[in-house]
Amino acid sequence: MKRKDTNFKSPNGLWSMVNVKYLMILALVLFSACNSDNPFSEQDEDTGSISAATMGIDDFKSDTPMAYQLRTNITAEGKFLWARGDEVGVWPSLEEGEEPTASQVLFTIQEGAGTNSANFTGSGWGLLHNRKYYAYFPYRDDAMSNAVTNTYQTGLIQMFNNMTIQLGVNDFMYASATTPSDGNNAQFQFHHLGSLMRIVINMPSSAATTVFKTVTLTSADGKNMFPIEVTYNPTDETPVEKAISSSPSIDTKLGISGNGFKPTGNSITVWFLIGATDLSNRDIKVSVANATTTYTGTFTGANQKAGHAHSYTVSTTLASS
Repeated sequence: MKRKDTNFKSPNGLWSMVNVKYLMILALVLFSACNSDNPFSEQDEDTGSISAATMGIDDFKSDTPMAYQLRTNITAEGKFLWARGDEVGVWPSLEEGEEPTASQVLFTIQEGAGTNSANFTGSGWGLLHNRKYYAYFPYRDDAMSNAVTNTYQTGLIQMFNNMTIQLGVNDFMYASATTPSDGNNAQFQFHHLGSLMRIVINMPSSAATTVFKTVTLTSADGKNMFPIEVTYNPTDETPVEKAISSSPSIDTKLGISGNGFKPTGNSITVWFLIGATDLSNRDIKVSVANATTTYTGTFTGANQKAGHAHSYTVSTTLASS
């Protein structure tokens, strides 16, 4: 199932950057449904359904202080903003002896997209105070409570230099189990499963007026190292993605409709959001190209931990013909 609406547009249609510590989502409304075959829907008189919830987004930490700011739909702290149509799934934690289930509650943003708050609405079984609940993003109707599968897309289009709006499609998140409060409220704190790569590519002055259309990262030894299809268990306290398939290379297209753009100040800054993977001491080749010209350079990777960001600098030279 494809993620809904990854454009991350603000209500006025403009890209926005909101410098906030947490993204608060209020007025999460549930409509209880009773099903005798569903152990999660059984309500005691003193337990009601959650009528409101608060959700926050955290992470994208850096091992060293970031001397740069993330742009557009990512805030200065590296937190994504919700967009209209984004969907979140919620499950109860399993008790001993219970089998994994596909039964989950779906919430969809209705208002407040692109701002520091958004309203969700949803429907499903009622939430009980004697259970813990966890959430994940984006919602998938084929997910199971012990396994969610996602795919990191490559070949995304970065329309302008140093832009991040294209990364939303690869932003997968989880929230550890939380217990509803006595006031029928719950709080979910989301963490990113992937890791950010910011790559500043220094181009020779001779390439200052050249339009480049693609940037490709390739493992120098030709071995697979970039996770593509992944799976994780959202009921774990700290879920970790496991690669089902991986690739020796990933790429991004440059310019509007992939038509390319020129370096800015003799440099091109590209962003990738990849599955968390240890690239420590791995040599990674960078290729900046159009149909006729290719410049290459190499950098050494780091451990791309979930929810972390790393910045790399590469100096390129004209590739041998």
